[in-house]
Amino acid sequence: MTEHKAVRTCEEAAQVRKVTVDSGAKAMLIKDAGKKLAKENVPYYLAVMSASKRFSNKAFKKMINCKNIKFASEEECYQVTGCLTGAVPPFGSVFSVPVWVDRSLSKEKEINFNAGLRTHSISMSYEDYFKVEAPTFQVFTEEEITLGDLPVEAKAGDQPKNQRDAAKAERLAKRQKKV
Repeated sequence: MTEHKAVRTCEEAAQVRKVTVDSGAKAMLIKDAGKKLAKENVPYYLAVMSASKRFSNKAFKKMINCKNIKFASEEECYQVTGCLTGAVPPFGSVFSVPVWVDRSLSKEKEINFNAGLRTHSISMSYEDYFKVEAPTFQVFTEEEITLGDLPVEAKAGDQPKNQRDAAKAERLAKRQKKV
């Protein structure tokens, strides 16, 4: 763990850590803002990506089968994680929040992130992070989407859009067997 002056941006954090912005593990608390939660009892998700990349709202909504998402407010972030925005570590399991990690972060051998405070940072191997946290691996940054070669789960048409569509297809199949 490294102690340093308080930082608010990814660029400031990289500078005080003396690392690249790419290696920063940006953890963003995302709120399911739909009228009905996409997953029962799951109002928040933690999206973790390389700090140098741009989050794709559209791709993330599609992945979690949600109609409306938004970034958690400062108050919501503190209520859920006990951390200020910008200080949330990439370990959603600690907060009982499901974690999705973008492919952009997997390109880094070592990742760096705030340790719950804007004045403390941790550096660890991406491989160790992935083993410890076991997040859902996906693509939800603009840059990675542009690169293509999406994981199978992300390709349109490979799977039903959501659980409701899957249940509908199952009911239809059952009806066709009866006829």
